[in-house]
Amino acid sequence: MKKIISSFIILIIILPILNTITLPIQLRFQDASLNYLTIMVLLILLPLSIFIRAFFSKKKTILMTIAIAISLPSFILFIFVKDVYDDIKKNHIDLSFQLIQEISKNQQYYRLYLTDGGATTAHGLVLRKEINLALGLKLVSPIFSKYKAKDATLKFISSHKLQIEIKPYSKGDKIDIREINI
Repeated sequence: MKKIISSFIILIIILPILNTITLPIQLRFQDASLNYLTIMVLLILLPLSIFIRAFFSKKKTILMTIAIAISLPSFILFIFVKDVYDDIKKNHIDLSFQLIQEISKNQQYYRLYLTDGGATTAHGLVLRKEINLALGLKLVSPIFSKYKAKDATLKFISSHKLQIEIKPYSKGDKIDIREINI
């Protein structure tokens, strides 16, 4: 039982880390709210699983202290994530990551998103290659990003190249045209 709970704790820790660092391929839900729901569940399970593990351990005091110490930051993060989750459920859109344009080729979708980190950040653009899987999941590969950008258009210029035309962000900026190998 101890090994199962320990493996579960490791899985709870590794899953979010692997999905937040920039890997070539990431697993996401097609419904953005489910990504936030998954984070909320993991934030509850982490301190809970350590607490349960403490009951089967000779190091109860140490593990209980760790569980209590992790509970406060987990709770604070849970509140912030739940707020975003509630907004997505209410508005049916993730306002921090809005789809601008989508083009597809061979069951692969190239989706351009507008990012909005809030009042203290500028908008940005993120281009991702996404492959829809079963059960509402998708494989996501980040291809291109630009900070301080608000609008752009995508088009195929050959069978292996995309063109992204980034419109000026502020008065002194010029149109930025990039070709991206796919």
